[in-house]
Amino acid sequence: IYYGDEVGLGGGDDPMNRLPYPWPDHGGHPDLDMRKAVRALVHLRRDHPVLARGDVGPPLHIDAHTVAVLRSLDDTRALVAWNNADTAQTLTIATPLPPGTALRGLHNTADLRVDAQGRITVTVPALAGVVLLARQAVH
Repeated sequence: IYYGDEVGLGGGDDPMNRLPYPWPDHGGHPDLDMRKAVRALVHLRRDHPVLARGDVGPPLHIDAHTVAVLRSLDDTRALVAWNNADTAQTLTIATPLPPGTALRGLHNTADLRVDAQGRITVTVPALAGVVLLARQAVH
């Protein structure tokens, strides 16, 4: 996160590539909803080391608007998917996780379970992402 990104700080071509911070007491209008969302994502990353230091595998799903990857750290797996479309996208993703693995929804989704064929179906909101966390025994 670069200075001001958390409140939607704009910019443009040099020399206006970074505008001053939009302090409210100086007439600025920081995007407080964006700041709240960024803060929530920072807390997720801090609270779940797999999101900060986990290995990132090859995409499990990729198309014109969505990408899904599996991150791994010790016995923890995190499935992360994001969507750049203006509409929600429902994905059915083949995972390397064993059938029956429970995935706890951490961000923008409910808890899910890997089906008998090793897949999950998840809806990723428009212009957003989802994070699902799984713990599994390492063999």
